Amino acid sequence: MAYKLKSFLLRLLRFLAYTTLALYFLLFTGKAFYLPLTLTVASTSNSIISQWDLIVGLADYILKPSNGTYVLVCLREAWSTPCSIGIYIANNNSRGVILTANGNNGRLLLNNFNNMRVYSIRAIIPSVKWISLLTLYFTLIIAGLVKSVKAGYKSTLRDSSVLSIATLLILSVNSILVGAVYIDQAMSRYSIPGVNIKWNFNLENSTLMLTLDLSKTYTLEGVTCIHTLQVDNASYNYLEAKITNNTVLVVIPGYIYEYLYNKTVLEPIPLIPANLSVYSAIPVFCEFKLDKGVFRVTLIIEFYWRDLVITVENALVRIYNPNPVSLNIKIYTVNVEGGQIVNSTNISLKSLSDTVLDLSTYGAGKYRVLVQYTLLGLGRSKVVYVEFS
Repeated sequence: MAYKLKSFLLRLLRFLAYTTLALYFLLFTGKAFYLPLTLTVASTSNSIISQWDLIVGLADYILKPSNGTYVLVCLREAWSTPCSIGIYIANNNSRGVILTANGNNGRLLLNNFNNMRVYSIRAIIPSVKWISLLTLYFTLIIAGLVKSVKAGYKSTLRDSSVLSIATLLILSVNSILVGAVYIDQAMSRYSIPGVNIKWNFNLENSTLMLTLDLSKTYTLEGVTCIHTLQVDNASYNYLEAKITNNTVLVVIPGYIYEYLYNKTVLEPIPLIPANLSVYSAIPVFCEFKLDKGVFRVTLIIEFYWRDLVITVENALVRIYNPNPVSLNIKIYTVNVEGGQIVNSTNISLKSLSDTVLDLSTYGAGKYRVLVQYTLLGLGRSKVVYVEFS
């Protein structure tokens, strides 16, 4: 009788030990290595789950989610917040709708992320049930050990299965009650305050505005911005920069546009479209001196060389130069009915400025205004017709 009891206790302890080891393996390695089954303890609650509920999921390669089913989306990154993405609802397009704690909805295309894994949720066990079962489970293990000691079976305690119980108990408590939540949701990470920068360029006043977010950690002490006109000859040009709190205003001088304009000369082949638009860029390198280090950034200022813009309003003809350089233009005003040139003039139209022609000085009638100019080495012309009484 005593031998049968001892044998039964050994088999029970082996079964419980191996079961505990399997649970521990699933909790700690299932999500890290994308095993078929995962057990995850919810650290937050929403409309689907409550905090501390146990989520049982099957990998999508075992059970593909069907339309309208709940799935658990995890990161592939082992041992680091693997299931912090959340619970989604799958649909036929492999898209998901996240259910957040405050009830807001957001969409996420799961196929766009290679570092994600999807588990079909097969069961959600309330915390009261699974913690009660876990408590009963541990109670059986401890009761078996106590009975072995009371019965005087010292050899039982030396069995490999029994000796592993103490270690597995500690690991199980940590992994199921604490470790699962800790690994899934609260892995400690070092956070180093960074520097964010927002910038915009205004061609009208030729200024570059940079706004720094220093996270209330750094203090801006100085800034130096340069532009390289000639890379081969290393021609560096320092730009004027003004600091106001954490905002820097950099002025782009006119000679940089002149240099780019003379450098960007187009050939007449291929055919140039009626409305010319040629891309150009100005690289600007800025170095910000902070109280705790140096922050460097290279920005690319983009703009386009464009044709003159001519608009007509009654007897007024407005000619606008959208380029940051001056253009020499010729203007011919022809009286269509009389067939004669009533005026011709040559002017230098400054950068980003306009000139206005008042045809009412020539009397009512029909007029043709011809504007000729050279842009990037190409001869250009524009014609508008004006009629007023």
